[in-house]
Amino acid sequence: MKNRVRLFTVADPEIGLGHLFRCDALAFAFVQQNIPAELVVGCKAGIDWVREKPLYSSWRLRNWTNDADCIEKELEDCEIPVFDAYRVEKFVWDAVRNSNREVVVFDDYGEKPYFKGILINGSPGADLVGYKDLPDRQLLLGPLYQVLRPPFWEKTHRIIRRKVESVGIMLGGTDHRGLFPAIIKTVRNMLPYDVVIYVIGNNEGMSVLDNVNFTGLLDSASVKVLFDKLDLLFTAAGQTSAEAVSCALPVIVFTTAQNQITNFNGLLKRNLGIDGSVLLQRRLIDKKKLAKIMLAISDYSIRKEISEREAGLDMEMSTKRLTIRVKEIFSRSAL
Repeated sequence: MKNRVRLFTVADPEIGLGHLFRCDALAFAFVQQNIPAELVVGCKAGIDWVREKPLYSSWRLRNWTNDADCIEKELEDCEIPVFDAYRVEKFVWDAVRNSNREVVVFDDYGEKPYFKGILINGSPGADLVGYKDLPDRQLLLGPLYQVLRPPFWEKTHRIIRRKVESVGIMLGGTDHRGLFPAIIKTVRNMLPYDVVIYVIGNNEGMSVLDNVNFTGLLDSASVKVLFDKLDLLFTAAGQTSAEAVSCALPVIVFTTAQNQITNFNGLLKRNLGIDGSVLLQRRLIDKKKLAKIMLAISDYSIRKEISEREAGLDMEMSTKRLTIRVKEIFSRSAL
């Protein structure tokens, strides 16, 4: 089938859902342009765990990350292979390279081996990685090529309120490190009592707290609705932070995984967020960082400047722009 796209990705409680949701959104964007696309998902937690997730695209379960034979067969009838995963066995990457195929690879912090084709890093810190210009490889870097889920393809016209009335805390699809309780407690102590906190994610067993709403896991449309009414978001610097930035929502960011470091550094370098790394420290001894967070919460002008810089990125078109560029590059290489 002409222009068929196959996206190889992963999902698991320990890995999270960022890779899965990113590939799902990209696949859906291809389908919107009448280019058939499907997901091949590696998940040790099993098919039921994936089935519970609200996805836009067709998918099937296949633990491809440790199966070179699987990859070789999957590549045979696929015109545009896309890979978005870590913890992949070296012999699987070798099988991809030995196929002599051009592929699309997501790379969040310069870890991926070299492949012919396209490398994508949509982070605002992509330029900090120092990717080299290599033969037979196109680089698509920065927020112009950030993949967002479909509800975030619509531009948000945000009004920054003088006073913070509601904030969100979101660590992504899963909190496998169990960080929610400590962050909730710290943030609650930092905020005026009347500020409402929304905790988004898997928060089973959390204690009931005044002015804290536990939403549980939300689909992308519900996340967008909530982001549009929040004044501020405390979040890990992964896919969630990209979606918040696309909504011009001021963010206080920290890292919970190695592949978030580039994004974290890029957000701070571009003044698109406030450093919230102190929130993960066992002893909150960095008073300067805490003071900056408190200032960002209370100072209208800081939040307004961050929001305006985020809005200036025009990220609502980034996912469609990426699919068009991938199609153009593969069309040229086929000539």
